[in-house]
Amino acid sequence: MISPAPEQVMEAFCSLPAIGRVAKRGPTRSMVVLGSGLQVNLRVVEEGQYGAALLYFTGSKEHNIALRRRAIGLG
Repeated sequence: MISPAPEQVMEAFCSLPAIGRVAKRGPTRSMVVLGSGLQVNLRVVEEGQYGAALLYFTGSKEHNIALRRRAIGLG
């Protein structure tokens, strides 16, 4: 299966009918506001970066800091 380019993903995402407005748009990340007012962010990352990106973008700031400190402590 051939994956679409990040720009194609962003084009499709920002063109969805539920989008009220596009607040920010870039080649690998965009932020939209739905008609309901809900803000939605999308990031496109390489497959090998998925796990780290998921952890970073869904974890709290405090959790990410604690993980970073632990990783540094473990070398």
